[in-house]
Amino acid sequence: MPLECASLHRRRASGRGWYRPARAPLPPEPGRLVVCALLGRARRARGCATPGDDRIETRVYAVKRYLFRLGHAARSARFATSVEQLVVGLAPVMGWGRVPRERAERARFVRAHRKSVQRWLDDLQAAGLVAHVPERDVRGQWWRTQIVLLAAGEPAAQELRVAGVRARGWRRRERARRRVWRVAPSLAAIRGRSGVPGRASRARIARARTRVAHEVRRRAAVDAQIARAGKLREDCGLLTHPFGAPPASAETSGSPRRSRRSVTPGSAAPLAGSSVQASMENGALVEGTGARADGVSGRAAAVARPVIKSVQ
Repeated sequence: MPLECASLHRRRASGRGWYRPARAPLPPEPGRLVVCALLGRARRARGCATPGDDRIETRVYAVKRYLFRLGHAARSARFATSVEQLVVGLAPVMGWGRVPRERAERARFVRAHRKSVQRWLDDLQAAGLVAHVPERDVRGQWWRTQIVLLAAGEPAAQELRVAGVRARGWRRRERARRRVWRVAPSLAAIRGRSGVPGRASRARIARARTRVAHEVRRRAAVDAQIARAGKLREDCGLLTHPFGAPPASAETSGSPRRSRRSVTPGSAAPLAGSSVQASMENGALVEGTGARADGVSGRAAAVARPVIKSVQ
């Protein structure tokens, strides 16, 4: 049994047949203040006394941005993904480092960060922004998660006011966090990587994508032209020699000047004699066949007479 058929048989036996969830319209994406206000409401519902937490707000907002990007890519508010895919996708945003390529190291990397991703999904669900439904196979194993992007509720004016005050003092708190003896991960880097790109960034990304698309089209056109030229050469029968040698029908590149320069004065007489002898032999051959050889025999005689006199 081929490898693909065996893997497909195992997926069907375990109940992990992939299917696309039902499509749902995308809701408008909430901003940072709305997310912080709704998270503060969820924290107060859990009994937390502080108005907010910069670490939770920053990372939950980054996860929200990544989920909405996946939703726009799928063109649906409901899509399916696995926790491993979420960990791998959030690794460059959260600053977790390079994702290993080996299977064992990759599984260890996912196990080290999956609890954090699940906790942030729970925070988003408690805030009423995202709903996640785990899907289990016939063995009861959690193999993928359905994500549903929800329309954000309208926070109260007091909640928005508190979120605005916290947003204005965020840079001061971040500088204080970086001055402590325990150097914590930079929240500014996470905010910068997960923020909505501005007009200049979008223009730069659009120009880069245009250059890449133009290069791809240019390479495709060149490859197609080369393929057409090769097919035309094969149809005409003009095949090149495999070792680079010219074909048998190619003209010889002989230069008459080189032959003239190579002739020395001492060798002129033997050449003349050989030409006269060749002309006489040609005349004899023509006479033997009965054909007209006036021009050939006359030229041969005119050339042979002075040679014979000089010999006498």
